[in-house]
Amino acid sequence: MKKYFNMKKLLFLIPIFFALQVQGQVAHYPLNEWSVVNGAQLTSGTLTSGLTYIIGKFETGDDFSNIGGTNESGDIFVATGTTPTTWTNGSILRQMNYYTLNVIDGSKATVTSSYPVLDYAGSGKRWYEFDGVDDYIDTDYSLSTGTGSYSIIVKLRMTDANDTFILFDSRDADNDGILFRITSGTLQLGHNALDTEANYTFEDNTEYVVAASVTYGSVASLYVNKTEVPSYTSQPTINTSVSTTETGKIARNAYTSVSFSDGDVYMAKIFNTALTADEVAYYSNPANPLRENQWWEMAPQLSSQTYILSLVEYNGKLYGGTGPNGKLFEWNGTNAWVEVAPQLSSQTRINSLAEYNGKLYGGTDPSGKLFEWNGTNSWVEVAPQLSSQTRINSLAEYNGKLYGGTYPNGKLFEWNGTNSWVEVAPQLSSQTDILSLVEYNGKLYGGTGPNGKLFAHTGLTLLNLNAEGAYPNIWYDHLNEIEAENNGATRVVPAESNLGAMWFNGTDSKIALAEDLVIDTNNSTISFWAKKSSASPVMSVLGNSGNSGYSLIWLATTSIYLETDTNGDAAFTLITPDTNFNHYTFTFNSKSVQIYINGIAQSMSDSSLTDDTITIDQIGLAGTSDYMDGQIKGIRYYNKILSQSEVTELYNKYRN
Repeated sequence: MKKYFNMKKLLFLIPIFFALQVQGQVAHYPLNEWSVVNGAQLTSGTLTSGLTYIIGKFETGDDFSNIGGTNESGDIFVATGTTPTTWTNGSILRQMNYYTLNVIDGSKATVTSSYPVLDYAGSGKRWYEFDGVDDYIDTDYSLSTGTGSYSIIVKLRMTDANDTFILFDSRDADNDGILFRITSGTLQLGHNALDTEANYTFEDNTEYVVAASVTYGSVASLYVNKTEVPSYTSQPTINTSVSTTETGKIARNAYTSVSFSDGDVYMAKIFNTALTADEVAYYSNPANPLRENQWWEMAPQLSSQTYILSLVEYNGKLYGGTGPNGKLFEWNGTNAWVEVAPQLSSQTRINSLAEYNGKLYGGTDPSGKLFEWNGTNSWVEVAPQLSSQTRINSLAEYNGKLYGGTYPNGKLFEWNGTNSWVEVAPQLSSQTDILSLVEYNGKLYGGTGPNGKLFAHTGLTLLNLNAEGAYPNIWYDHLNEIEAENNGATRVVPAESNLGAMWFNGTDSKIALAEDLVIDTNNSTISFWAKKSSASPVMSVLGNSGNSGYSLIWLATTSIYLETDTNGDAAFTLITPDTNFNHYTFTFNSKSVQIYINGIAQSMSDSSLTDDTITIDQIGLAGTSDYMDGQIKGIRYYNKILSQSEVTELYNKYRN
C-alpha cells in the first residue's frame, strides 16, 4: 500500500494523496506500507543506490532501466545503481521513504489471486480483497479538515451491490467525521451529520471509480467513473467543522456499531483540497502521477483578513502577515491558521516578513516601521519610519544584513542591527515600489512597481583602509568587504585630512589584500580618493606584487595610467599635476576605459584594453619598489558601469 504524501506533516502546496495498490513486483512495490514523497525535485545528476524514487514525470529520451526504473511516469523503484543511462531530457524524480502501514493484526486485508491480475502500464498491480467478516484497513489518518476542503477517490468493486461498502469512515462516537460509502444503490458522503446523496445503479463485481469533492461553504460534488452524478437526492451546504481524531477506516465503519464490507479495493486517494471535475477525471486514473505544476488550497481565509501579504519559513514553520488588521498567523501544517501576534499598534498591514539572525521581522504599512517578533505573542518595534517611506514592502537577508525595499520612493535601506535604517540605494528610475527582494546567485534582486521591472542591486566591494580597524558608520553602504593586512601605512587624523584616509610614506608602507581584487574590464567601475605628497613623482595607488611593470593604477607626473595583467596593455589620460585630494573613477565597458576626476569625464589619450581583467593584490605599491607617497581612501569597486550622473553623485556624496 502506498501513500505518496505524508498526511501528518505536509510541506509545500501539495495534496495529501495515497493509493491502496497491490503489485505483483514486490521488489519494486512493497506491500502494506505507506510511501511518502519527501525529497527535493530532481531533474539531473546521480541517485543513491538502495534508496527508493518515484518518476513524477518521464520525458522521452531518458533511460533509468539500468538502475531499476521502468521509464514511465508514476513508476516507483529502488535504485540499483547511481547513474542512469540517460538523464538529460528533463525527467522529474523525487526520493521516497517508506513507513509501516497500520494494519490491524489478525484482520489484515489479504492480497488474493482469486481475480485476474490487472495490468496497468505493465506494472502488474493487484487488488485488496475484503471478506465482509473482519478484513479492513486502518489508514492511520483522520481527515480532520476543520473548515478546509478535501476530496476522496476510490476504485472498487462490490461482491453484492445492494450491500454497504465503506470507502472511508473517520467518524467518532459523536458522529463527528467523514463517512464516504455506497449503501443500497446510493452513493453517500456524510460530513458530520450533513449527508450528500445520489442514487446510482451499481452492479455486482463491476469496477467503479467513485469520488467526492468538498468545498467548505458550498455543496459537495459526487462522481462515478469520472463523471458527476446527474442528480442528487440531497445536496446540503457544507458548513460545519470536522475535528475528529478517529483514524479513517476502509471496508469497515469507524462508528460504534462495527460492520465490515465485502468486496475489493484497488486504489484510494485523499486530497486536502476540492478537486475540479477535470482533476477528478485525471486522478481517477490510477496510473496518473501527481501533477507537478498545480496549485492547491491549503487553508481558508484568516478570519476577517482579506490579504496574505507576506510569507516566510521560520523555525520550521510557515508564517503569514496579513491585512487589513496587520496580524501574524502560523500555519498548522495541514489546513488552518493560528493567530500568534495581534495588530502592530496602528499598522494595518504586515507587507513583508523575513528571518534574520534567528529572529522573525515584519515590515509594516502605513508607517513603514520594522518590528521584531518575540517568538510567542507580540511584536517589538526595532526601527522607526524610514524618513518619508510609508511602507516596507519587502525584506530580505543578504550577505548577513537585513535590507528593506520601500514605498513611495522605491528606495533600498540597510538596517543597522539595532534601531535605525541607512539608505543604500536611491529610487530605481521611475519605480516607486520595491515590492519584493530576494538573494539569488550571490546578488540582491528587487521587483518593482509600477512597471514590473527587475533590478539587481550593485555589488559593491569595499576596501576598508583603516589602520586601527573599521570605522563604524563610515563604510555603511558596502555589501562586500575585502580584508587587508596593513604593513606600515598610518591613519591620518581628521585635522590633517579627510577622516579615514591612509598615509603611505613612499618608502616601505603598503596594504596587502587577503584576496585578489579582480577588475572586470568589460563591465565594472572602480573609484577612490587620492592625494600625492608632491606633484612630480609617479605614485602607485593599486598594484600587483608580481611585477612592477603591469597590473596597476598609478598617478604619473602628467597622466593617470592603468595597465592590465599584460605588460603594455594600458589606458591613460593626461592631467595637470597637483597635490589636491581628488576623486578618481574608472569605468570599464567592453574593454573601453573612461576616467573621471572629481565627477568630470576626462578626454582619453588611449581608452582601449585587450585583457579581460586587472588583478590587484596590494594598495600603495606596484611590484616591489613603486611605492605611493601620499594618501588614499574610499576605494570602491562595482560590478556595473556607473553612469556619468552616478559618478557625479558618488563624488558629491563623499567629498565632504
